[in-house]
Amino acid sequence: MENRILALGFIISLSLGMTTVWAENNGELSASNTIVRDSILNLIELEVDDSVKMQYYNQLRRLTTFDRPDEALIYNAKFGELANKLSFEPLYGMSKAYDATLYIPIGRYEEALQSLLEAERIFDRLGNQAALGSIYNSMGAVYERTNRDSLARIYYQRSFNIAQERGDLARQSIALTNISELYFRGGDFEKSMQMMEEVLQSDELLHADYLPRYQLIYANSLLAMEKNSSAREIYEEILLGGEELNAFIRASSLLGLGKFSNKEQNFSTAKNYLKSAKEIAIAQGFKEIERDAYSELIVSYQNTGDYQNAFTALLDFSAIKDSLESVEKDRNLINALTRFEADKKEQEIQLLNTQNEVKDLQIQKANRDRVIFMIGLIALGVLAFFAFRLQRIKTKNNQILREKNVLISKTLEEKNILLKEIHHRVKNNLQVISSLLKLQSQYIDDQKAVMAIAEGRNRVNSMAILHQNLYRDDDVRGVNMEDYFVNLIQGLFDAYNIEDERIKLKTRINPLTLDIDTVIPLGLIANELVSNALKHAFEDIADATLEVELWEEDKSLFFKVKDNGIGLSKSVDANKKGGFGQKLINSLAAKLEAEIQVVRVNGTEVVLRINEYQKVA
Repeated sequence: MENRILALGFIISLSLGMTTVWAENNGELSASNTIVRDSILNLIELEVDDSVKMQYYNQLRRLTTFDRPDEALIYNAKFGELANKLSFEPLYGMSKAYDATLYIPIGRYEEALQSLLEAERIFDRLGNQAALGSIYNSMGAVYERTNRDSLARIYYQRSFNIAQERGDLARQSIALTNISELYFRGGDFEKSMQMMEEVLQSDELLHADYLPRYQLIYANSLLAMEKNSSAREIYEEILLGGEELNAFIRASSLLGLGKFSNKEQNFSTAKNYLKSAKEIAIAQGFKEIERDAYSELIVSYQNTGDYQNAFTALLDFSAIKDSLESVEKDRNLINALTRFEADKKEQEIQLLNTQNEVKDLQIQKANRDRVIFMIGLIALGVLAFFAFRLQRIKTKNNQILREKNVLISKTLEEKNILLKEIHHRVKNNLQVISSLLKLQSQYIDDQKAVMAIAEGRNRVNSMAILHQNLYRDDDVRGVNMEDYFVNLIQGLFDAYNIEDERIKLKTRINPLTLDIDTVIPLGLIANELVSNALKHAFEDIADATLEVELWEEDKSLFFKVKDNGIGLSKSVDANKKGGFGQKLINSLAAKLEAEIQVVRVNGTEVVLRINEYQKVA
């Protein structure tokens, strides 16, 4: 029993391999395949175990798929019946998908689509992505053959996406090939050729079993682009496959050589190729190939003076062309008529019901008209009175509201003007303090004191820039952090006489507007970290880089300063002894409820995760 279950699992994998849909038939079974088929049928007659019979039917449908699709449909139906009987839902679903594989080459598109939709429901419920990818590819083939190229591209792309997620290179190449065919049908021959070149030149995407198909599409694109000699060589190479070559590829290649011969004005040679292609197409039901063969035969006959056969070919071409175009039209007409008749009957039923209801209402209405009229008249008078009263109240309230809005707007405008003036004055005062500190430093010989005063000036300037942004922006409630940090960092570069060529600055500041109570401590922290980096991080560093970032994530605000030099290592060691800068950072970080993380790898990276901050909407 365990071996049988494993065998059934193998059947699933084989079935998945066969749901790649494109027409491939080969006419009649070879003598060896006929012997194999008859032997398997004899074994089925003797076998009593249904699971073993399923394996036999699977072999039969695979044996006849490309050569005898009608016969393969019978074997697949038996396979599906047994799978359903044994409650093997995945195998039953795959039998439906296999039906489509057989229906599509012979033009039974509506039945193919119904089978695929049923298979999709089964495998979507089972969560089988591999099967869904194959089914979507088959759906794309149905829509492609019924001239719904936009839908075909959607389903081919779905198949490709699933194959890409699963790392299935064979399925990826098949989907790309199908999309390439769509470009060919749409007239974009160069795009089609480029996609096939990508597949043919890729060892990973190239699938040996489908090489003739890849070559065929590539050759068709070359021929359409007037690269006739290259196309002919590929067609001839394909036909070297001999008996192993399936009928669709053989007929298509012969058709291609016929088109090539017509282009080269070798009309007698063209007729031989085209007749062979037509015979295979008629035998196997390849309607599109048959149509194209007749179209090219018309050209061959006309140019060799055989007008009788040219006329006959024209009649055959028109007949097959009309049959291909009418399939979809007839189905749409039937659907439209069915919907129309159903709607018509529904409307007639609704009309009869409505007429009966109207009669009943008329009888009742005649008895109530007078009473309703009087009640309505009284109600109308009452409503008119209340409406007039409510309108007066509404008008009065609106007037009061307008007056209050005007007063509020005026007060708010005055407040904004006052706040801007305050920020302007604060900024001016801070600049005065900065200037005094600079002036004072000129009279001090102690370099440590000069450096301390310079650091103090930078802190003052960071707050001055903040107030400058507040009075310049329209919204005085908050600060645009992108503008603020750009001005702050540039000011520090200028203060330390650092040129852009010496230290490369990279910033990534999200467009946030923060409340002033958040910006003041954050600006001072930024001033300290950037200053420390500029002073200590880049001694003897050739390709110096400083990165400053501010972003919001997971309801927290993140601020990062990173350098690729020796970074904060020296200053941080000093800060362990209680440096003012480190104390200031720790104090301000505590106010913001911020977590500080320092990483010393290839430089120094300091990241603050700020939990207490306020944005301005």
